[in-house]
Amino acid sequence: MNRVRIVLLGALALGVPALAQAQSSQFGVRGLGLPSFPFSIRTQGSGGAGGLFDPASAVNPASLFLVTRPIASFNLIQNWRSSENRYGTATGNDTQFPLFIAGGQISRRLSGGVSASVYADRTFSLATEDSVELRGIPTAVFDTLESRGGLSDLRFAAAYRGDGVAFGLGFHLMTGTNRLAYRRVFDDSSYARVESLAELSFIGVGLSAGVIVAPNDHLLIGATARWDGDLSMELDTLSNGKLPLPVTLSGGIQWTPSARLTVGGHVIRQAWSKLDQPLKDRGGSGADNSLSASAGFELARSARTLDRFPLRMGIRWASLPFPLEDGLAQGSEFGVSAGTGYAFGGGRGVLDLALERIWRQQDSGFSEKAFAIKLGVTIRQ
Repeated sequence: MNRVRIVLLGALALGVPALAQAQSSQFGVRGLGLPSFPFSIRTQGSGGAGGLFDPASAVNPASLFLVTRPIASFNLIQNWRSSENRYGTATGNDTQFPLFIAGGQISRRLSGGVSASVYADRTFSLATEDSVELRGIPTAVFDTLESRGGLSDLRFAAAYRGDGVAFGLGFHLMTGTNRLAYRRVFDDSSYARVESLAELSFIGVGLSAGVIVAPNDHLLIGATARWDGDLSMELDTLSNGKLPLPVTLSGGIQWTPSARLTVGGHVIRQAWSKLDQPLKDRGGSGADNSLSASAGFELARSARTLDRFPLRMGIRWASLPFPLEDGLAQGSEFGVSAGTGYAFGGGRGVLDLALERIWRQQDSGFSEKAFAIKLGVTIRQ
C-alpha cells in the first residue's frame, strides 16, 4: 500500500482529524461510515433492481410473502479498491459477509423471517508522516489511526398475503462497535511509542413497513417506509450521547413481460440530514440526505431452466451522505454489475455470482475505483 496524505476527519464517529492510508474505502471514514443496503447477490447482479420484491433481500418485509418453503441465504463479498486524492494514492481490499437471512411460511397467508445485515461499514486504516519539535529539534513522527467495525441491523419481519396485495412489518435492532486504535511512533528511538485504544458502541431500534401490489400477472409495484430512532452511543462504557438515524422511503417496479425476462428498478431516499448538526457538534463535517436508484434485468436461457445460468445485468447510482471535508459538494457512487446463478439438488440449493465495477467521487480530488466479486448461497427445504 502506498503512503498517502489525506486530510480526513476520522475517529470517534465523528470528529478526530487524521491523515490517511486507506485500507478500506476512504468514503467510509466520516460519520457512521459507508451505508449499505441488504440486497441478495442475485439482486445485486442486476444492480439491486429487484430488491423490493426479493425475499432473500432484507429491504421490503412484504417480499417475505414469496417464501413458500423454508430458506436460508448468506452473502460473501470480496472487494479490491484504489483510492486517489490530492495527496496521493492507495490500494486496499477487504472481505465482507454483509447479509444472512432465513425465513419460512407460517400459514397459508402468513410468512416470517429474520435477517442480519450491515447497516454501515466503518473499517479503515489511516496513516500520516509529520514532524514535531521536541527539545528544539525537529523529529519525524508516524501516526496511524485504525477503526474496525460498523453498525449492524438485526431484523425480525412478517408478511401477510391478500388477494393481489401483500403487507409486511419489520422490527429492527441496530447494534455495533468501532474499535479504535491510535498510535504514534517517533523516528528517534529514544522516545517511546504512544498508543491509545477506545471502543465506541451503538444500539438503537427501528420499524419498517412495506407493501407489494400485483395489478396483473406481469407487474409488481412495491413501496417501503422505515423509521429508525435515536442511536445511543457509549465510549468505553460511558454514555456518549445519541445520534438520530434517518427515515427511509423507497419505491420500485418489476415487470415480467415473458417467462424468461424480468425488468425492474427502484429509488431509495434516506433523510441523513437529521445527523448534520449532531455530527458538527462533535467536530464532524455533517451529513446530507441521500438518494439511490437502480435499474436492471434478468434473462433466463429458457423457460424450463430459469435458475440455470441466467444473465443478469444492471446499473446503480447513489449519493453519499457524509462529506469528507467541510464545504465539499456531496459525493456519489456509480456501479455497473453482471451476474448469474445455478440451482442444484432439485432446486434445494442455489449459487449466485455477481461482479461489480464501482466508481466513487467527491470534489477536490477525492475519487475511488473498486471491483467486487460477490457470492450468494441459498438453501431451500
